[in-house]
Amino acid sequence: RSLRADDGFHLSDHGTQTFSENGDGRCPCLSADALATDFTRDPLESDSLDKWLGPNVNVNLYGAGCKPHDLNSTPCSSTHDDCTTIPLPPSCDKSYCHRSWCYVDPANCSLLYKESVVFEELYYSYAT
Repeated sequence: RSLRADDGFHLSDHGTQTFSENGDGRCPCLSADALATDFTRDPLESDSLDKWLGPNVNVNLYGAGCKPHDLNSTPCSSTHDDCTTIPLPPSCDKSYCHRSWCYVDPANCSLLYKESVVFEELYYSYAT
């Protein structure tokens, strides 16, 4: 079954999937060169880089190529004292930290993508 936004996001049933740092050909990842030359990387808020990325993430490579870019970010590296309560607060969900994603060109992407919460005019995809 194909991936469709209206039915709960089911993964496509195409047998063995191969993964590439360039992403899926239907939604290729932007390269570090493309991100440096073709897109403004102004954060939406001045404290966004410190808040979302922290000192362990290279901002020049963040989002370039398909990999778990958030793994070493501040939110993924820190633990919260409130993560022992039930139900867990949303800030305790770290599942995205290990997921690979990249910035994509929405004009060249037929898979699911979403606008960045850190950089305006950039879009990312976990589907690629």
